[in-house]
Amino acid sequence: MAVLDRFQDPDYLNWLKAGQALLCTAEGIYDFCEGPIKQYHQDLQNKYPWKACKSNCSRDAKRCGVCTNRLNDWKKEIPSQLTTGKSVPCWDNVRMDMWQAKFWETAKAFMTHGQKSRTGPSDTDPIGLLQLVLNCKLFTNRVSKIQSFEEVSIRIVMKHFVCHVTIRMRSYALICD
Repeated sequence: MAVLDRFQDPDYLNWLKAGQALLCTAEGIYDFCEGPIKQYHQDLQNKYPWKACKSNCSRDAKRCGVCTNRLNDWKKEIPSQLTTGKSVPCWDNVRMDMWQAKFWETAKAFMTHGQKSRTGPSDTDPIGLLQLVLNCKLFTNRVSKIQSFEEVSIRIVMKHFVCHVTIRMRSYALICD
């Protein structure tokens, strides 16, 4: 009966609502996130073209002199798309040797740690997608009043939801004026 008792706890129900809202949000913004990142990836490919490397370094592009130069071009360009000057890309999330082939590898640089294994928007958790929208300039003209996102403290709501080991959430934590 303890399991059924949880459904009588309003804070537990709030936690469930927040989780469902995050999942619905993620599902609703897959295409929204995918389009601009694919275009940005294509723009980077056009600006810094990768030709077949004679060193056959597909497994270890970071150590190849030719490919390292290409990686450095992309690595210099990506931070220019961050929404704040204080932020730095999360290079731990990305496989730089896959930048040429996989568009989502560039997107993961705008998310916080823990997104390395993600292969696309539908495989990325809701918080990662929201971080992409908040941290990448490609989305600032696609989201009206993005500044109000900060005021709403969506990051705090997400953190509150994800970090709560009690699986409970007070009603006031859900209020976004």
